Amino acid sequence: MATITDLFGRVQGYDADVTQLANDRDIPASWIEANCQRVERWDGKPTKGWLIGKHPRSQQFRPDEPRVGKNGKTNKYLSPTGSTPGLFTPSVPPSEVSPYGHAYRVLTEGHFKAIKAASEGLPVESVAGVWMGRTKDSDGKKVLIDDIRSQIKYGIKDFIIAFDADAATNKDVIKASIELASLIIEAGATCKIATGQWTVDEGKGMDDFISKNGVEEMRARLEKALTLPEFIERFGDGKKTSNKGKHATAIDEIASFYGDRIRLNLVSQSIERDSIPYDADNAFYDISSDMGLDLADTFAFKAVSIVAERNAYSPVVEYLESLKSVHPDVFRMTKDDTKSRVVTLIKNILSLHDELAATLMMRTLISAVARAKDPGCKVDTMCVLYGAQGFNKSTYWRILTGEEWFGTSLSGVRDDKEVRKMHSKWIHEFAELARIFTRTDQESFKTYLDTQVDDVDVKYKRQIASLKRRSILVASTNRQDILRDSTGDRRYWVIAIHQRIDPHKVRQYRSELWALANHLYALDEQWWLTDDEQARSSANNEAFKPMDVLSDGVRDYCWLQGDECFRPSVTSVEVWQAIYPNESKSPDRKDLYPINEALTAIGYFCGKPERWNGKTQRVWRQKAVTGLLHPCYEAVTPAMHSVEPICNNSEADKTFSGNSGDDVADGNDNSLESFVEDKLLQNDLKPITDERYSLVTAPVTARNSLEVVTKTPPTIPYNGYEWEIFTPEVGDKVEILTPKHNYKRGDVDTITRVQGENIYFSVDTRTLAGRKGVKEVAFCKMDVRLVSPR
Repeated sequence: MATITDLFGRVQGYDADVTQLANDRDIPASWIEANCQRVERWDGKPTKGWLIGKHPRSQQFRPDEPRVGKNGKTNKYLSPTGSTPGLFTPSVPPSEVSPYGHAYRVLTEGHFKAIKAASEGLPVESVAGVWMGRTKDSDGKKVLIDDIRSQIKYGIKDFIIAFDADAATNKDVIKASIELASLIIEAGATCKIATGQWTVDEGKGMDDFISKNGVEEMRARLEKALTLPEFIERFGDGKKTSNKGKHATAIDEIASFYGDRIRLNLVSQSIERDSIPYDADNAFYDISSDMGLDLADTFAFKAVSIVAERNAYSPVVEYLESLKSVHPDVFRMTKDDTKSRVVTLIKNILSLHDELAATLMMRTLISAVARAKDPGCKVDTMCVLYGAQGFNKSTYWRILTGEEWFGTSLSGVRDDKEVRKMHSKWIHEFAELARIFTRTDQESFKTYLDTQVDDVDVKYKRQIASLKRRSILVASTNRQDILRDSTGDRRYWVIAIHQRIDPHKVRQYRSELWALANHLYALDEQWWLTDDEQARSSANNEAFKPMDVLSDGVRDYCWLQGDECFRPSVTSVEVWQAIYPNESKSPDRKDLYPINEALTAIGYFCGKPERWNGKTQRVWRQKAVTGLLHPCYEAVTPAMHSVEPICNNSEADKTFSGNSGDDVADGNDNSLESFVEDKLLQNDLKPITDERYSLVTAPVTARNSLEVVTKTPPTIPYNGYEWEIFTPEVGDKVEILTPKHNYKRGDVDTITRVQGENIYFSVDTRTLAGRKGVKEVAFCKMDVRLVSPR
């Protein structure tokens, strides 16, 4: 074997180089000069670099320009050809006190780490690699290298293994540490392992840790070194216990290192690190910096995505569950008491006197809870707040939802970006409801509302993923004619708001509302309407449809005045001919389409073609569904009766993730207890029936029944009239105050039916010019203004 001088050539002057290296490694120059030499040849070739150590068995060469090996890795340090593994003990400068008088040794990997530690007074020695502390004898048995065996033989009886911090997550390094410790113990010495006693953030190697935290802190960490059994219990034995490849193993290591610090937010569909949105494109750098694990950027991205998905969570669900400790009384209530409580709160917050409107909002809240806890469940309806500008309709939705989980940017249904937005929030306010005019828009929106699973281009997957919806749609509008779909208005739950919503009230009762909705969901309360509620909602929706003369004509023809009911069966051609008696041409499909829609809207259905009046054609027949054919209203509360608020606590409350900062979540006040005990909602509200008519001074929302004395004005105020309560009599001149009937005037023609306190009457409008006269039947009085008594 060539001599060291032949291998490295003559040593040149290196004072400036020594100084530079000392500064780079944060090691005193005297220790660099005692242990390192600047050379210009290596292995017989011109190669500049540093030679570390003086004994050939423990020497290492660090070239200025490292070579890339056959395995693709960069070889930063090289050993002399033919050398056997040895233990590097740094040379002590003449002016320094040797740290090797202690009866213990610390074993690390890397010569510069040993030099740095020794310069700080620690008896540290190093091996060239984690496996270089042991070798094989002539029989192939694993044994300690000679240098360590000699130390044990001559009195060094205690060892501490302290490899780099990232070794704690590397199974190969763990296995090597355990083997080395086992061999030292077998040789008659004690051995502890300090690997894993500091993190990569504190310094990857021992030298980095000392420079960053000081030598005394390093001594403290070495004192916490684990015995071999303790180390195995904490980090495992490093053995391969499965058939996992290197990729799966790397992902497991990342998951073990970060724990639940990396999570997937299922509401925003974004990866978070330490509860902050995280750009996974930087994962390759962060993993390398934190763990010392070098991965390709694409694989690092996928690895972090997989770890995040394993730790997926919904902050909305966490918030809803946290309310159980904030409002424990709510979760002890019966279903009926809970429903009564939430309806009363909604009436109080939105200033409603309408049971149906409060029920619609209650079911909307439950549907939001359902979508959060059971993603993809069927929610094909949308609650719409109607009211004047400045009534805080959108503010209500925003405060109720929480700023973090509320979206207002949703404006279309055909754009992929809009679909992605649906999967970024909990509740979205649809901004373009008033612009859905065309048939294509209507059909597209119905399909969009019906969808339960979307194909979304998710960033953290870098591919299309099928995601179940976790959000619901709501809307706000100040336009009345928003329901232009004659067949699909069941999807819209319209609530009329008559006065400005108080944002403080919404904040005050927000958490209690969600606690109540969460409790109702747990009690299996449905979030869709009952048949009776749907009938009343459909009747309520009539006020929000634009005027349609053709639909009026279809309804007029189908209604049989004498029998007080719709014709049992008709054909669309028959209806067309009745509406257009002077038309000579036969109707085509385009002519019949709007008539078919109008028939569907008033409760007809069409089956297969059949023989009818000597021809094969489709026949439309009436559905026998009570409440859908004769929509009317029911007064709920006398105008002069006010609803007392249930909660009066306005103190600031504990906030949760996603809450508005002013949220009040304290529902455990005396008023809640008194509500449960006294059932405040069971007040007996008596109708006022002792006068022919009287002024109504407070606006109230209408419901679904005809009573002798109408106690409430219509849902929408018309033309600023003061509303009168009156009992209709034959001959009274009245004005029909709905856009659908174009504000027609006529005479009360017939009191058609009186059932208890309910009355049905018709208005004769045949004297009006401009169209063939018909009778309008079964109006409720809140749709009619008394012009003059008979």
